[in-house]
Amino acid sequence: MEPMDVDWDVVTEVAASTGTDNRTASRVINLLNDGNTLPFIARYRKEATGNMEPEALRLIKAKLTSYRPLSTFVPLLFVHRLIGIFTGPNRTKMGTIELANRQKDDLNTIPASSALLVTCREVIDKVENAFKHLTSRGVMTEDLKKSLRQCKTVTDVALIMEPFKETGPKTLAAKARAAGLEPVAYAVFRFGKQVNFNTAVADLSGPEVESGVMNIMADMMCRDLNVLREVERLCLEIPPKLCTTRIPPPQIPPKNKPLASGGRSNYEKDVLTFQAYFDFSMPFNRIAPHRVSWCQR
Repeated sequence: MEPMDVDWDVVTEVAASTGTDNRTASRVINLLNDGNTLPFIARYRKEATGNMEPEALRLIKAKLTSYRPLSTFVPLLFVHRLIGIFTGPNRTKMGTIELANRQKDDLNTIPASSALLVTCREVIDKVENAFKHLTSRGVMTEDLKKSLRQCKTVTDVALIMEPFKETGPKTLAAKARAAGLEPVAYAVFRFGKQVNFNTAVADLSGPEVESGVMNIMADMMCRDLNVLREVERLCLEIPPKLCTTRIPPPQIPPKNKPLASGGRSNYEKDVLTFQAYFDFSMPFNRIAPHRVSWCQR
């Protein structure tokens, strides 16, 4: 099986994640790769490091040693997703990954701030595992391979792998794929072909084929990392608004519904509780987490 790699530069990643410039980071990496210790570099190679503080050198080594054994891969820079909390449960758990494989000789005193550095080992491992899994199942395509190479977080990998889960609830796109509509969707979306939906699939009607193709196309777009990052950029420039409106009340009250405190039904109590969100609007960059939770309810 051919190796799976990704398209990032080690020096750029280390520099970005440790707050140094590329030139200095490159020099420090070369010194570390030559077997020099941190105390030696800090004391005798100040001209190469620009008088870098020992703490900054430790941060660079922590980042570097986290993925050095996987020399065929390059690291990925984690980014926080502004719209992540609204695009599925998997994208709300960004978190940070603890530094891995620290060398005890001179990494025991790494300050707490370095724990915020996100190492690349877990992402690289997941990219490789995803590549092997999809290849073994015979579903690997050039588009999937390109998307995997662009993954910068474990949630990016999970986003790509979600349609290929063999357990759990199926999305509309997954059901459409199971019905054999993916080739039709690719013909329309990737190659711009005109397709007669009424005759495209023998067992499905034209409207069913059209709906399934649209679901697959929407799924392809929302899982395209380039699209997601462009949306993130636009959201940062012009923050969109989260708007909520009231769901129409049920025509017939549900029977045998227990009454809440004060003799009110649960529905009436919910109306009073969430009344402020019946006509609610606020920009993403100003909305508090608890308001998001209430809107989701």
